[in-house]
Amino acid sequence: QNRNHANNNHERRICPMTAPQGGSRAARTMQEHKHRQDVKFKKTSRLLRGYQRAMKAEGYEHGKGASRKHRDGTVEEEADSKTQTDPSEKKGRKKLVRTDPFAKAKKMAQVQNLERERIRTEKVEDQKQTEQKLEKRKKVARKHVQRTRRGQPVMKNLITDLLDKLQKEAKENSCDTA
Repeated sequence: QNRNHANNNHERRICPMTAPQGGSRAARTMQEHKHRQDVKFKKTSRLLRGYQRAMKAEGYEHGKGASRKHRDGTVEEEADSKTQTDPSEKKGRKKLVRTDPFAKAKKMAQVQNLERERIRTEKVEDQKQTEQKLEKRKKVARKHVQRTRRGQPVMKNLITDLLDKLQKEAKENSCDTA
């Protein structure tokens, strides 16, 4: 009769809304999920039966181990007496730190944001430098375009620019040889 009772339980567990073969995608995934659940249930029950047999063979009563808590108080009383006698062994369980499922994505996003920020600052610096060079070039061009009343170029500006260029070259050459 126990076997008959087990079969009834098994039949009760079968999902009443199983779709016919070749049904929709959702129905197929539901069937696959149910199949995986059934396989897992059978595996755990097989392992549990093996555990019970091994405990019986060793002479122990299954389900009465140190990790099991019972209502009759035998195991609980032993645990209480142990904690009262030796308080130094009172160590709580360490909290399990859950790993963030998005940690890798967050790290990638942070790296990308830093890269974008670096590129943006480089662009701003480059833009400032180009504006400064353009301003300097405009000043030099204005000096070179200046003319006297008679239409001749102002030689003072041309000569000072040439002198600055020569001094700059001399400085670079002295730094290279040193």
